[in-house]
Amino acid sequence: MNRLAAIALAAALAGCRSSYELPEEPEPGPAASPEENQEIVQLVATLGAEDPKARTGASARLEEIGLAAVPWLFAGAEDSDPERAQASREVLARFRRKSWETTPPTDEEFVVRLQRSVRTGHSLRVFAFWWVARIARVEEARRTIPDPGVWLRDDDPEVRRYAAVLHIRFGMDVRRLADLLPDALEQILRSRGELEEWEEVLISLCAATFEEAELVKVRMDLRDFVRKARSADESLAWWEVRSFFRRAGPAAEPLLRDILLNEEPGDLRRLAAVSYGPGSRTAPLLAAWKTGPNDDLAIALGNSGRPEPAPELVRLLAASKPDSLDRWAAELALERATGKWLGDASDKTDAAAARWRAAVEGGSKNIHLSIACDDGGAFLATEGGESLWEVGVGPLDQNRIVRIVPGWAVFHAPALDPSTAAADLLAAWRLNNSAYLLLLDFMAMGSESARPRAERMIARALAAAAGTQPGPTLEATVEVIREVRDPLNKRDRGLLADSSAPEEERRLAARRLAFGGAEDASALAAFAASKPSPASRAAAYLTLFQIGDETAFLALAANAADQEAKIMYGGFPDSAACLLLRVRFIEERGLEECDANERDPEKWARTVRAAFAKK
Repeated sequence: MNRLAAIALAAALAGCRSSYELPEEPEPGPAASPEENQEIVQLVATLGAEDPKARTGASARLEEIGLAAVPWLFAGAEDSDPERAQASREVLARFRRKSWETTPPTDEEFVVRLQRSVRTGHSLRVFAFWWVARIARVEEARRTIPDPGVWLRDDDPEVRRYAAVLHIRFGMDVRRLADLLPDALEQILRSRGELEEWEEVLISLCAATFEEAELVKVRMDLRDFVRKARSADESLAWWEVRSFFRRAGPAAEPLLRDILLNEEPGDLRRLAAVSYGPGSRTAPLLAAWKTGPNDDLAIALGNSGRPEPAPELVRLLAASKPDSLDRWAAELALERATGKWLGDASDKTDAAAARWRAAVEGGSKNIHLSIACDDGGAFLATEGGESLWEVGVGPLDQNRIVRIVPGWAVFHAPALDPSTAAADLLAAWRLNNSAYLLLLDFMAMGSESARPRAERMIARALAAAAGTQPGPTLEATVEVIREVRDPLNKRDRGLLADSSAPEEERRLAARRLAFGGAEDASALAAFAASKPSPASRAAAYLTLFQIGDETAFLALAANAADQEAKIMYGGFPDSAACLLLRVRFIEERGLEECDANERDPEKWARTVRAAFAKK
């Protein structure tokens, strides 16, 4: 809360040092007398005293004082004295647990104090409103502020906001909040953080059932907002407001449809187009599209899953600049219109347009796989004679990985051939996911680990490549693929043993055995021992690593001295057999007795046997 943060900062700057002084009084002025405030300040200062009895006494007295001590405790929590800061935080935690968070208050005295704070212009009235709106049970909130509508025109914008939140919690007519829309949008323009503060109100307004005259007023307010955002060149990407339309779901459809059908071309109409989503009614928009197609109708229909505007969206994409809203809107709408995802070509508009044109017209033989879903998308294609995976992880909820430019965070992986695509993607993911996951976690700002979502997307890509259904986890998906591949492995084992077969076919057969077992590991060991090319030996070693049983790792150990067969790891080529042994037993298993530079097959064989015996 801005006001509370300002109070705490003023207290910290003015008083929270080795000795306390009374800070400058925040407006509109405290209800407590200067003497009472001085007592609070001295009590907070005593929390850092050497005498434990003095600290205990100060803590108990502050808990007695209660609500009025909160700003000074916040200030104390930021004090340069670590003892005082920690003690202030502990008192705050106990006070909160005791008074309102874990068990909302039921005693009359506390409610009366809150009512007094709300009604008398007390400097803590905003804090009281926050508590009632965000923390209190509904019945307690009703006792304290029976009619929040009275406060919707209050002079303090934070009071108006919390009154609106209470309005929603009490199930009152949301349309009464329409007058607050300009206020909310103005605050969002001033501070990006206000988007979250106004979240409930904006979502409710997006979903409200307005009369025609009310819709016109809301459109005018939104139009004014996007005009100011554009002219002010704000760092706020104004189309982020679309998230509130999207969270309102199909209930936002009447407002969005009204904008799309009645607004002139411009930013507001584009905002409505990118905000349209699955589940919305499309008949009125489709009728308008047939009589007078335009880019915004194409985007809205594509976002709702209609395929008809796909050619128009490809045209819009081809004409757009790499970092433009047109590019982002057209590509996202194409994904939803076609159910496909065609990789990340965010800086190559021509390449992206060519991919989409081929996909829409059905003329591309190079696109082997393309899927899109809530978690992201996966794309496997052959370009320039090489097959390449791109697996994108989509936007996480709220302020986590948010897609505001074309392309998501993308994991790239080479594939030998479409027939080995599942094995190649799984190997690349296991060996090279650390830097990618670090990027995702950085983008997620620590609010959610990106690994589960990334692994779900990898599992969907693997299943699509193998022609199976994904399991609930990546491991479960791999087991499903093992069962499907088992009858086919006999054919590939025979191909490995056939020295007259072309080596390229034998190398592909070696990779397809990645979902096999001990019998397949033995066939791969024999293939590697027949001394095929280094590339074929590297393929066999990688497959043995993926099979992962004792037979497979003993075969790897037998080839630990092979320095010709290499694979890429961390962006650099390395000796395949020795590297894969290190990854398994040092990096993954953490066996301290392993030497990272060891190349002696016998020593590695002893390590493998000991590790599996221990397992």
